[in-house]
Amino acid sequence: MTKGRGRLLCVLSWLPVFGQSAQTLIIPQVVDGGGWQTTVVLTNRTANPALASLSFRIDTTAGATQAWTPPFLGVSSTTSLALNGGSTMYLRTSGTAASLSQGWAVVNADAGIVAYAIFTFRNPGRQDQDGTAIAAASSTRILVPFDSSSGLVTSVGVVNPAGTSQTISVNFRTANGTVSQGSLPSIPPNGHMAFSLSQQFPAIVGQNGLAEFYSTSGSFSLLSLRFNPTGAFTAAPAYFETGSPIISSGGVPPPLTFGTGVYLVGNAIPAGRYYTAPASGCYWERLSGLGGTLAEIIANDFISDYRQAIVDIKASDLAFSTNAGCGTWFSTPRLDFQAVISKGTWLVGAQISSGTYQANASSGCYWERLRDFTGSLSSIIANNFISGAGPQLVSIAAGDTGFTTNSSCGTWTRVSSPSITSSSAQTPGEVKQHWLMKRLLLGTDPR
Repeated sequence: MTKGRGRLLCVLSWLPVFGQSAQTLIIPQVVDGGGWQTTVVLTNRTANPALASLSFRIDTTAGATQAWTPPFLGVSSTTSLALNGGSTMYLRTSGTAASLSQGWAVVNADAGIVAYAIFTFRNPGRQDQDGTAIAAASSTRILVPFDSSSGLVTSVGVVNPAGTSQTISVNFRTANGTVSQGSLPSIPPNGHMAFSLSQQFPAIVGQNGLAEFYSTSGSFSLLSLRFNPTGAFTAAPAYFETGSPIISSGGVPPPLTFGTGVYLVGNAIPAGRYYTAPASGCYWERLSGLGGTLAEIIANDFISDYRQAIVDIKASDLAFSTNAGCGTWFSTPRLDFQAVISKGTWLVGAQISSGTYQANASSGCYWERLRDFTGSLSSIIANNFISGAGPQLVSIAAGDTGFTTNSSCGTWTRVSSPSITSSSAQTPGEVKQHWLMKRLLLGTDPR
């Protein structure tokens, strides 16, 4: 979890570890440390004594999980917890660790027991923030009201509890009646994804409405959070359903594609997020005019050898220009989730995990943490140009939209989860200095 609009959570996979019980419920979010504390609330709604057992899984790397024993106050074990009839039990993690651990829980319990978790973030100088996660069985279809308008952000975490990979489709109907359809990258066995809806599906940017997640090959679990522009968050409803999808446009349209040329935005191509697997020498421009002057270039980039490039074309752009080196642009990502980060531009949450990464870089290594893919300097949260060879570290926050790295950085390997406390932001001057060094010294400045 991050402390800003951060968009969130990490929902982890399901793996029962106890014997037979009347019901198995999933709590999709448990956090501890780094300012976070979780309270698990168990309630026996019957008049008879009942038992509940909790097991926990913690996020490791690339969607994998392992057994976890969070530090709870006042109890030595979370197995075979006895609840009298008509009673409630509160289990609180210590929340004292310096670094954040996050995961999920399984509740195996007698009939009549219900459960939920409260996760609390304490930020000195500000009021505490609380969110909740209801314990529920997984489902084949889940409805999520969303709002991506007026600076609001809806973020979700999705978990595949099955022993095989699973593809989850998503339908949207906005408040104005527009229907769009898509799917998530294949989620591995016992895997999870966490992302902002508007980052993963740019078609709903600035819109609100209803999202429908569904699977034809198994069941899954989901948690939804809503963030406002101040960074405050609350749990948003997610309705667990069964049966066939209810949002449909009569078929899933093929991905929009286009190749070499100059295209009028809103006429030849719609605004949106586009992806390509470029060859060497890819060059693109977002344009405010067609006179061929430098002043008409809103943003541009020259890409030498990325596995994937991403660009956000805005509705206010007049045109978009792309050369043959870029190949074909698609409205859908070109690659699925990546266990390590190689040369290219990647979606944080959907294609790469947040966290701290290490690489053995060569001279000329350049990387960027991104808030969008418009190609402007204001898109860059932080960056660095490394002139000498040697080991390098970078922490990618869960609230980052993307991450870019060139071939001189080599391969980035995740070494730890992200810290809840982010480092001080770079100044605009520092960002521009690294950006210019990359363009000028590597010969990628197309001006």
